[in-house]
Amino acid sequence: KPRSAQSARRRARGEGRAAALLAYAALLTVPLWFPWAVNLAPVYADMRFQEAQGISDRAGLDLNQLVTVLDDYIGTVRSSPGEDFYYLSLGRALMTTGDALRAQNVPLGQPNPNANVLDLVALSDPAAVASFIQSSSPLSMMSYAEVVLLKAHELNPMNKDHFANLGRLNNYWYGITRDPGRLRLAISWYERVAPIAPNDVTLINERAGVVGELGDYAKAAHDTALAQTQYDQAAELLRHSAELDSRYADTYLRLGDLEQRRGGDPAKATDFYVKAIELAPTVAANGVQNVADAMAAHPDQIGRLRDAFIAAAQKAENRLTTMERNPEQAAGAGTVRGQVALLNAVVGMLWVRAGNVGSSLGPYQHAVALQPNNVEYSRNYTIVLSDTKQYAEAVAETNRLIAALQATGQTNQLSQVQQLMLAVQRAQH
Repeated sequence: KPRSAQSARRRARGEGRAAALLAYAALLTVPLWFPWAVNLAPVYADMRFQEAQGISDRAGLDLNQLVTVLDDYIGTVRSSPGEDFYYLSLGRALMTTGDALRAQNVPLGQPNPNANVLDLVALSDPAAVASFIQSSSPLSMMSYAEVVLLKAHELNPMNKDHFANLGRLNNYWYGITRDPGRLRLAISWYERVAPIAPNDVTLINERAGVVGELGDYAKAAHDTALAQTQYDQAAELLRHSAELDSRYADTYLRLGDLEQRRGGDPAKATDFYVKAIELAPTVAANGVQNVADAMAAHPDQIGRLRDAFIAAAQKAENRLTTMERNPEQAAGAGTVRGQVALLNAVVGMLWVRAGNVGSSLGPYQHAVALQPNNVEYSRNYTIVLSDTKQYAEAVAETNRLIAALQATGQTNQLSQVQQLMLAVQRAQH
């Protein structure tokens, strides 16, 4: 019995030491884990986020690059699962990946009703992400983007950006599938954010745009009454936006587009466009080609647009001259020079659309002089030189551009310029 008692005491002491060691190990684990969770994990997440952001900001990403982007964003979410902004970026990357799959002619497929964030977080390395992409369709990728953006909204339900991004996702989804249910979902997200950001003109305008698209859908379905109702609602939203901020050019561009889409007065639509050009000419320049296409039957209105851009180009030219003469402002002159070139190129295009090709030569020549390596400006200038039978000058311009591209290493665009020169030479003979 004494030996048994001694053994029992030894076992008790051993168990006590084991318990103490376990407790000590636990004490060590907590301090080691706590600094990781509080200090290192967010830093690690931010590093991966910055890496992904650096790649995703580039234009024309291929699927191999998107594997890296998604892997980094997923790792970011895994390290900081409570940060709604990381989900937002992951959702955008998933949408970009779906678009890249479409560009690869992958069939649209079907939405995935079982898509969830946990499946994404479980993709632990680039190989797993690559396999996920390979097994996905554009619409299943959109399903994952949707659940990720919904998670961001769940984490921060008062952040207006999450409502807006869910509205944009559904509007984009409609653009892929033409499913009007997606338009209605988009409208519902914009309606829900209105009480949170009642004076946000960007959100009001986006909502008006989606309502107008629903009008287009009804018009295509020959439901004239519903189409008119939707157009009226969109117009009312845009009028309210203009009351809130009378200098926001986007509102007037949308009002002009809406007036055209509903079959309204072309002169009234042009009034809106001219107002937008006066407020933000470079913004208005981005969509002016579509406007000119829609106004092809109204060259007088195209002429009004052209005159508004001529006035804007002259103002920008005056500003450029002032900056170039002032040493303190000369460093910023490059941006304004690009704006002057763009506005002159737009003026040239509108001269052509208004039926006066010869008058487009001067603006195009000036745009090329300001940005001699811009292939689009040079190509358009060459075409109007050829159309006005100035073939020698057109060939000289293509030769100049070829030499400039070779000198600056922009050889990826050489072939199209060389083809243009051959076309000019054929026209000459």
